Amino acid sequence: MKVLFVTPYIPYPLNSGTNQRIFNLLKAVCDEHEVIFFSLTHSDAELSRAKELQSLLPFSQFHTEPIKLKAWRSLSKRLFDPIPDTLHHWFDIEVSHALRKLVQSNSFDLVHCSDICMTQYFQEIDCQCPLINDHSRIDSEYQLEQLPYLQGWKRRLSARENMFKTRRFEKRLSAQFPLHVVCSREDQNYIMRHQQLDTPPLVLENGFDSDYFYPQQKPINNNPTLVFTGTMDYEPNLDGMRWFIQDIWPKVLEKLPDARLIIVGTKPTTEVYSWQNGEQVVVTGEVADIRPYYAMADVYICPLRIGGGTRLKLVEALAMERPVVSTRVGAQGLALCDQQHICYADNASQFANNILKTLSDLPFSLKISKQGADLVREKYSWKDLARRLIGYYQEHTKNNWSKAHEKETDSFYIH
Repeated sequence: MKVLFVTPYIPYPLNSGTNQRIFNLLKAVCDEHEVIFFSLTHSDAELSRAKELQSLLPFSQFHTEPIKLKAWRSLSKRLFDPIPDTLHHWFDIEVSHALRKLVQSNSFDLVHCSDICMTQYFQEIDCQCPLINDHSRIDSEYQLEQLPYLQGWKRRLSARENMFKTRRFEKRLSAQFPLHVVCSREDQNYIMRHQQLDTPPLVLENGFDSDYFYPQQKPINNNPTLVFTGTMDYEPNLDGMRWFIQDIWPKVLEKLPDARLIIVGTKPTTEVYSWQNGEQVVVTGEVADIRPYYAMADVYICPLRIGGGTRLKLVEALAMERPVVSTRVGAQGLALCDQQHICYADNASQFANNILKTLSDLPFSLKISKQGADLVREKYSWKDLARRLIGYYQEHTKNNWSKAHEKETDSFYIH
């Protein structure tokens, strides 16, 4: 099968959840099919990473196209434009020409398009094959969940305007992209409510590399240690850790004044660095190997309040047999049972109490750690998830595809 695999950035190095998802699925497709890869690049450094990626996987063709993202527009400047600003931000006419030329010079059996921002480039391209939109999150759903936590009425109004336009775009897009891959059952249900699809989206949760993440001996540590990992300029991570620092952490310190918190991940903002407090709160920034930080966690925390997709970091922590305390949003899309594989908490007092319980009750901590690890090893290794994607490809190849190409759709937005 000849597959065009399109991404908005080079999914390498594997220092973020989205990079890991795209890379591992891409690797599986390359192992089974002929892959023509097309990605945007945003800097010379990313172009260098593209060369590294090209050397790692057996691509049939490898194409990159530079892009300079457009500036965000004020509400007054975009109000009468039907295009959501989050899509306008990613559009470039030279990219459109390059993709059109690539499609016209090849006969593809299937197009795999990562994230909604790249789907807009196919509005006026007749691919004559099935098109799949792979969602790391559903954008309008994410924007909806973000609304209650935005500060200031102007910011909330601007976000709501973009959300309605995004939802409209997603609904109209279903005629051209009838096939979807999502990270959770919640995302699947959301799409089915808001789009007219003949084929339900494939639920393909985020996973972990079972050869890389496995239990390690915990280093000796006299201080109870909490660990959070994530890209630290990403709004759901910022919001969750802001809530933790302000409302939950003081309750933990009241009972355990010698506890410490380690925040691990790329791109920490000035606000994140302001949370540092000697050795009690440590912000590491990007690290070469995240496994030692998982290993030192007496409790791994996931205090996220804004959802969409599933959290790779949580799956990785469980795979390393670390006890996890999370909001239900933080563990969205994963088949984890409260007090069996994980501890759920959706308010500050409950979150702090579950941390304290896990730290004080060693048999309970060991039980949920072991059972959580067993579950993710059974359900969420990338190898198993990739097999499901390949099966979805085979089911919807050009030869088996009968409905999607019969639907005629006008180009509904003009750039």
